[in-house]
Amino acid sequence: MAFAVFVSFKDEDIRDITAFVLDPLRSRGIQVFVRGESTTFDLFQAIQRSRLLIVVISKNYASSIRCLRELVAIINGVESSPRIVLPIFNGVHQSNVLSQNGCYGQAFSKYEERFREHKQRMEEVQRWREALTRVACFPGWRMEKMKGVGGRGLINYAVDILNREFSTPQNETIFNRYGKFEDIVQYKDGDEVSYKELRGLIRLRDFISLVLTYPVKLEEDGVLRSWISAFPEWKAQLLSTDGFSVICKPWSLLTEKALRCMKGFMPEEIMAEIESGERYLFNRHNDVIPEGLLPLSVDLAVDQLIQTLFSGDYCARYIRLLTRNSSEKESVVNKIHTALEDKHNMFGNDKDFLMAAWINALTCETDAEVHLQEEINKIMVSISMTEGDDMLTTVDTDKKKRSNRLLVIVVDADSNRKLDLQKVQFPTGIVVLIATESSTQAVKDDDFGIACTMDLNIWTQDHMLPWKLFYTYVKDDKYWELVLDKLSNPNPFYDYQDCDRIGISRVMVNAFVNIIWQDIDDELKLCLQLSLPVHNIKNGVRDDILVSYWANTLRYTQELGEYKRQLQYYLEELLDCFLLLKFESRDVCLPIETYDIIKSLHISEPSIIWDGALGLTEIGQWHSLIQIELVNNKICELPQSPDCPKLKVLLLQGNADLLDIPDLFFDHMPLLQHLDLSYTSIRDLPPSLAKLMQLKKLYLKGCDLFMEISPQIFQLKNLEELDLHGTLITHLPKDIQELINLQRLALCFDAYHHVLSRGKRGKQIFNTMIIPRGVISNLTQLNYLSLDVDPEDEQWSENVISVLVEILGLEKLKTVSMYVPKADLLELIPAEKSLNFRLVVGHHMRRLISRVTPELDTKFKDFDYSMKFVNGVNVPKGVTMNLCRFKALYLDRHMTIKSLSDFNLNNVRRLEVCILAECNEMETIVGGDNLPDERFSLMLELLSVFYMKNLRSICQGCGSFYYLKYMALHTCPMLTTIFTLRTFISLPFLEEIHVEDCPKVTTLISHDSPKRKAAFFLPKLRVISLLYLPNLVNIFNGLPVEHVLAEMIFYCCPKLQSLSRSELAWEYLKFIKGERMWWEALDWSVSEWGNAGRPYYEQFFKPINVEADMMNAPAAHQETQLNKYHGGMYQVIFIYPLFSNFMVL
Repeated sequence: MAFAVFVSFKDEDIRDITAFVLDPLRSRGIQVFVRGESTTFDLFQAIQRSRLLIVVISKNYASSIRCLRELVAIINGVESSPRIVLPIFNGVHQSNVLSQNGCYGQAFSKYEERFREHKQRMEEVQRWREALTRVACFPGWRMEKMKGVGGRGLINYAVDILNREFSTPQNETIFNRYGKFEDIVQYKDGDEVSYKELRGLIRLRDFISLVLTYPVKLEEDGVLRSWISAFPEWKAQLLSTDGFSVICKPWSLLTEKALRCMKGFMPEEIMAEIESGERYLFNRHNDVIPEGLLPLSVDLAVDQLIQTLFSGDYCARYIRLLTRNSSEKESVVNKIHTALEDKHNMFGNDKDFLMAAWINALTCETDAEVHLQEEINKIMVSISMTEGDDMLTTVDTDKKKRSNRLLVIVVDADSNRKLDLQKVQFPTGIVVLIATESSTQAVKDDDFGIACTMDLNIWTQDHMLPWKLFYTYVKDDKYWELVLDKLSNPNPFYDYQDCDRIGISRVMVNAFVNIIWQDIDDELKLCLQLSLPVHNIKNGVRDDILVSYWANTLRYTQELGEYKRQLQYYLEELLDCFLLLKFESRDVCLPIETYDIIKSLHISEPSIIWDGALGLTEIGQWHSLIQIELVNNKICELPQSPDCPKLKVLLLQGNADLLDIPDLFFDHMPLLQHLDLSYTSIRDLPPSLAKLMQLKKLYLKGCDLFMEISPQIFQLKNLEELDLHGTLITHLPKDIQELINLQRLALCFDAYHHVLSRGKRGKQIFNTMIIPRGVISNLTQLNYLSLDVDPEDEQWSENVISVLVEILGLEKLKTVSMYVPKADLLELIPAEKSLNFRLVVGHHMRRLISRVTPELDTKFKDFDYSMKFVNGVNVPKGVTMNLCRFKALYLDRHMTIKSLSDFNLNNVRRLEVCILAECNEMETIVGGDNLPDERFSLMLELLSVFYMKNLRSICQGCGSFYYLKYMALHTCPMLTTIFTLRTFISLPFLEEIHVEDCPKVTTLISHDSPKRKAAFFLPKLRVISLLYLPNLVNIFNGLPVEHVLAEMIFYCCPKLQSLSRSELAWEYLKFIKGERMWWEALDWSVSEWGNAGRPYYEQFFKPINVEADMMNAPAAHQETQLNKYHGGMYQVIFIYPLFSNFMVL
């Protein structure tokens, strides 16, 4: 026997559920099913067999995955067959569940954080969200009120529900479903409040249905669809006689949210009329409607009907389509005929309907209902004879249900006497009534009764909405005539095949291509085309992320903050003309159809080219291009003199085969502002470069055949950025002083000695200073200066003092990167000078082999407020004087230092990043004897150690690394102590630990307190990597540690023979990686694990593939640790090339 009621609830609420839900129902003999009670049916079978589905929603309901999966099954069950869902809100408000904020928002945030890298699980989370929104839309009860009546109301409600007949008869009349028309009309006089509510809701339903079929797709589509799904239950409550629904108004919250969704793009006048239930939104004030618009409104109305008929997510049994007059009705009939035929030719209608039956009642002045019933009976007999008597009654699968339906289309007569549908029995399927609007007031009054019984009313007049929106903002009839012409005529330069293929109306395409696209500025076109590759742009991205993407891609020449403000203005313009849509969440989206049209326009008339497969000579539409980005291509030649009147950005970097630029190449690029020729093989620049009077950025980085600064550069008076890093220039000409607007300058004299060896010219250069005196001081607008020189160049040692003095005199300079060969020179820097120094200090000789990867070394150079101290001896005064101004320190081969305490810990307290390499006298990183006090802690967040021959411990004090987030230790042969109890107790921010090739390490925590019971808390610890530790015995040395470990990597740790419960946290674990033999040999103590050890954790284990995973040195993972530190932002990313098939963090 099928279960009568299913109840879903959180187990912790069992006391209230039993007292006020389960016991009252069971006391009346009602069968109740709850999770885990049946041995005959599984959970989902029980839900399918239940008629009343009760969901008790409490504060922690969303924190249970089991409850959320039940809820999805419940919603699916409601959609598959008639059932009633009753939400009971226990200690929570319906609005919190609907908006999913508070405890519900927190629960879903945890799910999204936990499953963010699992696509299928994230999709499931989205289904949970949708199911929770849907259930909150159903009329519900509050547990507090139920407690007051002891469950009596629930009993009566359940008995009423269970006694209802849910099945839909083969032939039914509207009377079976809704009652008589006259009763509904009289309802107006009987309960004015309920009547107004119902009229307003019906009007809103029809309008929302219209909006959902328009091409603009909203993120809030889910809210609008949830409203549509919940409406039938609301209507049934309003038509009831108890009046409770009007007092409770279960629709109010979702209705308010739906209206708020549409107010973002709909004029206030229209929304006010919709809210009031006003029937005629358009032409109420005798507005003049252009004749050419009327056929367009018919097209849109028919399109709405076709979408409704063939959409799987909208269930409408009775649909009425009303036209203004008989000629319009004739047009509607013809267009529906054509649309159904097209659908059949493209996809076949048989998967949606058994057949489409047309019944014409136009000529029936009397007994039209009898004629209609006879026609229906003939159709049924015909079907029975050809397909079998049971064709229309078989109910097996959803597919059969859909294919067994009939589509009955009735064309009503034009007289004021309308068909009495109550007298007609219709077969299973959808009934469409095509009629004209009534002309007499009496029939109009009766229209409410008919409209109420319909599942959807479509008025052709409602589809004047596009014109109404246009007229609201423009109010110009003559301009409308021009617009109408543009809407009707195809654009000769646009390929309509794509829009036809994906089903976008040509009217929509013409509106965009002929009107909108032609009227917006080139910059707006460029922003729209740039939005095409943005991830999730069709569903919604944060507005600031979109603007940042534009800014980073466009590479224009303004200061980034200023340019972002300009792009924000462009964003507002695009929102004002509805090319982009913005939601309350600040997300903006490019509607799907708009996206497809812009994509086609980008192919035919691009504003930007960034296709790496193209060469410059292959680009056809030069005239419209604003940006060309052909990076890392195989371009070896350029056109002689391309016509690019709009071009602002030209990016050709990485084309190593490009040797020459034609003399006239830049002749017709008057607006060019950004030119990047980096990493090409050019030797000089053409004379036409001097014509680029708007040029602001010129990049020649990595052009290792470029030996002399071309004189044409000095004529570019508006130049703001010049990058010559990696070129072969030998000195800086005095003429660079002509660049009075220069703000950023990057120079490289690294190949000076290489050039010096070249004969007589080298001897001439030898007598020239690398940077002449007075040149730097005359570049008064500089805010960034980078000087890269050969550390073995004695000429620089003589030049550096004058250059440093001139640098310190520049008032606008903010950042300087340079090599200072002697630490004593740092004493020249005034204490009050707040420059962002990136310094390499000390006698820095080139080395063929370094323990630190070149990539990490390069990354460190770009870090703000950083100093690399090389081959140091003792602690120079210049270093101690300035160390407190730095946030990053890299000690490379310091000869004598014992610990950082030697620098005075107050001087290094502000350090956030510390890299230590081959400091062979260092025994500990922070010594305990020199701590200012017991509560002292460094600000250090990232610590990386490479090849420290005598390092024995990390810290000898208490709490010195309170802010530490990432620690990596590589090749420390004497290291025995990583953490002690005193240091380990205060690491609240620690996220990752990486230890590699430290043969004496036996555990991460050294202690002598085996009886300690109190738990340690590492609330952020997510990653542990332990490699080549032959004596490692355990991880936490028997201490109870609470953490959130998600990724654990082990390799060559033969003595690690077991893992304890405190070392594994299944709630957050993603994988354990190690050798297969090691994993199989692990001992899972039955006393600790029972039978839940290896069998459970086997799903998380991933064996290391030695050949695939061990291709790079483990130290290389440091390469990207500093990525998010750059520019003052904390964005550390840990990458382990050792395990190349996954990323940590």
